[in-house]
Amino acid sequence: MNTRSVILIFVAMASPLALSPLANSQLDPLTVDRGFGVRHEGEIPRAIGRDFKATFREGSFRFTPALGVRAPRNFPVSLSLREIRRGNVSVSSFTRDVRPVTSGEFVTFRRSASILERYRVAGSGVELSFVFAERPEGRGDLTVRLELDTELPIPAAGSYDEGLDLVHPRFGGVHIGGVTGIDARGVTQRGRMRLRDGSLELSLRASFVDTASYPLVLDPLIGSQFPASPSDQDDDQPDVAYEATSDEYLVVWSRSFSQLDAEIFAQRIDGATHDLIGAPIPIATGAFDRNPAVATTVANREFVIAWETRDSWFGPADIGVRAVQAGSGIVSMPGVVGAAGNDIDPDVGGDRTPTARAALVWDDEAAGLRGARIWITSPSGPPAVLSSTLIVAGTDSTVGLPSVSKSGGDVERWMLVFETDAATDQVGGFVIDQNLGQHGPYFGLAASVLLSEGAPDCDGDGHDFYIAWHETENGLTGNRDVYCRRITADATTAMFVGSKVAVRTTPDDDQRNPTVSFLGPKVVVSWTDVNPGFLDTGIRFRALDPTTCLGCSPIQPLGSSGRRQENSKAASSYSGGGSSDEAMFVTAAYRLAIPFDSLIQAVEFEAVGAGGTVTSVAPECGGGGTCTIQGPFAFTASPIVELQGGDPSASVAVLHVGNVFSPVVPCGGCSLFTPFTSTPVPLIGGNASLQLNLECSVDLFNQQLRFQYLIANTSATPCLGLPVGVSNILEAEFGF
Repeated sequence: MNTRSVILIFVAMASPLALSPLANSQLDPLTVDRGFGVRHEGEIPRAIGRDFKATFREGSFRFTPALGVRAPRNFPVSLSLREIRRGNVSVSSFTRDVRPVTSGEFVTFRRSASILERYRVAGSGVELSFVFAERPEGRGDLTVRLELDTELPIPAAGSYDEGLDLVHPRFGGVHIGGVTGIDARGVTQRGRMRLRDGSLELSLRASFVDTASYPLVLDPLIGSQFPASPSDQDDDQPDVAYEATSDEYLVVWSRSFSQLDAEIFAQRIDGATHDLIGAPIPIATGAFDRNPAVATTVANREFVIAWETRDSWFGPADIGVRAVQAGSGIVSMPGVVGAAGNDIDPDVGGDRTPTARAALVWDDEAAGLRGARIWITSPSGPPAVLSSTLIVAGTDSTVGLPSVSKSGGDVERWMLVFETDAATDQVGGFVIDQNLGQHGPYFGLAASVLLSEGAPDCDGDGHDFYIAWHETENGLTGNRDVYCRRITADATTAMFVGSKVAVRTTPDDDQRNPTVSFLGPKVVVSWTDVNPGFLDTGIRFRALDPTTCLGCSPIQPLGSSGRRQENSKAASSYSGGGSSDEAMFVTAAYRLAIPFDSLIQAVEFEAVGAGGTVTSVAPECGGGGTCTIQGPFAFTASPIVELQGGDPSASVAVLHVGNVFSPVVPCGGCSLFTPFTSTPVPLIGGNASLQLNLECSVDLFNQQLRFQYLIANTSATPCLGLPVGVSNILEAEFGF
């Protein structure tokens, strides 16, 4: 058998047997859930793609399209080989119950020494080929008969050479296309397809089989179809975490195959290139798994994931827990934590200390908010769970929707916020310590019984915490605005710093469900922004001053997606043990046209970017040298204003700072401007430098500054006969 020829033939196939949903080309921003590949659950290979899952068992293949939450249950298609014949005579026997073998994206069944049933997992689906190393014995057409098993409607028996549709009229289904034969020379011929007696028959004509060069490949095309009606969301509820040593993010989300089947997946993303790393990782594949959360334990280099797990959509929930090893993608054994009854809405706070124990919180609807410390004893072992602790007493009607900061910092202190029906506030929280006990007082974040507050989120570094929430506007519009407040904690207590600050308040539209991320030099808050008209909905974000919570950047959209975006989450480099000023934001994005599916998108944000433009507007004069700015001229940056090449005989340098309204006046052959501040700077050999600290202040929006060095006691006297030289004048615009 010419293995090289088989590989080349397979790669060249334009339309292999592919089971897949319709593709979507949305790539802006980064589409997270586009990964595909093969992973193992025990000895069972499992294929994962954008809108399908598939499993390979002894002698059979099962493909399940993700039809969305409107589908009342799954509608899989199963195929198993039953016969290979030429004409009316079966060819030599083949092994039926052979185990699948996986190699990279390929899964194969060795049916005999000369017959290979081969699957390749690709972005478009699962491609199936039958490879014949030599001409099958006998005479007549070559036919592969597959047993077809599905609850989808099957058309009447007959020929379907142009394709076969197995489609539910409301929810969608699977399309099986025409058959193609490809020989070792690349010669192709269309084959035939028939439905007969519950079997699918794929045939190549005898003349082609007799004259073909071997190995010969027989393949039809199978792909998913969707109906011309909404299929609701497929992928939603994303969360994200970062691990610094491997420089990678892990995004988790829930995928709905039907009303009775929702699963949790994860995707590793390279922090430098933003490339997807490997295939999506199945985290929870039970009956109904939803609402995942993820954080990082830095010392163990692990992503700890928690989610709601149910036996069915109607059943009570427990909290599932699992870990993924950064750098390798090794998945731990799953575990379950929770009390009797219904446990929902988990959130996870990571750990930057050597303890490497994540803080898990959730809502026990019968008792209140609970917490537990989680750690993984080995990369592939089960999670260890400290017994759950009741942190906040109450019931589902009095407390709920807990959120814990993404990191406990270097001191194992987290912020916990939640919704409450207290008489004076509807959003509150407190700092919790390494034992998940209350550290300092309870904080009520809004003091009004007339307005409705909710959807709190928080982040911080163990010392400073930032809380964001939405609050209804005065009046009857029902619109909401987003607010932020800072809390600081020390070894003994915690306290408010300043008052609540409006992040976004616009009377004409609705801002809701904020997320906050601590990036070090800035705090970034994102939210769902609903303009008039439901379809005009997207994620917006804004950078805040970490001292005052005042806005210090324009309000920006989270990419240009062309979709309706909802409910963002974020993870900063700091939360995963890093020191950079970056964070990744993820969101679910819903298509605005049929089939109205959803996907997961991500955008990385940098607190300090390239900065604004710097322009020289007047030349140097009298040996004053050249003034330049090193580093980004951006909020919270520390650029250096340098002078080089000044008169080495000069002894004094003064940096003048003004703005674009500072008048420029002539002085002999030189140009000077009137500064609003002047700073003496040491001058050595005609060179000087001064580092600026550009604070994140809303007062500096849209401003331009002017810089110019003046040096005294030069050998030249260009300015009214005085021994004074001036550098060129720089105009620098604040940027991000």
